[in-house]
Amino acid sequence: MRTVRWPRRRAIAVAAAALLLATLTGCAPSPTSRPTPTPTPHPTPIFSSDKEALAAATKAYAAYLKVSDEIAHDGGARPERIKDFVTPEQYASQTKDFESFRAKGYFADGSTTFDSARLQHRSTGRSSAVEIGIYVCLDVSAVRLTNSSGDNVTPTGRPERLPLEVVLVTAQRDANRLLVDESKLWSGKNFC
Repeated sequence: MRTVRWPRRRAIAVAAAALLLATLTGCAPSPTSRPTPTPTPHPTPIFSSDKEALAAATKAYAAYLKVSDEIAHDGGARPERIKDFVTPEQYASQTKDFESFRAKGYFADGSTTFDSARLQHRSTGRSSAVEIGIYVCLDVSAVRLTNSSGDNVTPTGRPERLPLEVVLVTAQRDANRLLVDESKLWSGKNFC
């Protein structure tokens, strides 16, 4: 049996024709085409304006204060009620505060309020969560502390209006829900 050898030129021509055919039929990319990048989806902003962000933050903060007051009225009992209104880090801190309240035998009477809410910032924070910072004037003038005997143990000279900086972030499982992440006394000039 005789082996047929193709001349080298003919083999190159066949290979070139096959490549050209593949290019024309779409089986191979053409040398001038470039892949089109897939557009990256941009998340829809949760709040379309600063006004909307401030309204959501003040609503979430008011709900947080209401539950916090309820726990204080009950002498710090069942602090887990605050869990749905705060971040895990804030929950750990709040639980310790309520445990201390309970250990001292304190009960609160009256409600905490706030006013003068202003937007400090809104941005994307940790883990792509939306973060909203607000300034508020916390008003504790209507809150009195009593001990288990019913005696008033409210500290004398206690400031009744406090300037706070509050940071809220969107919840991991519900991007439309804001949780209190931080609440601290404002260190600058008292704006209350």
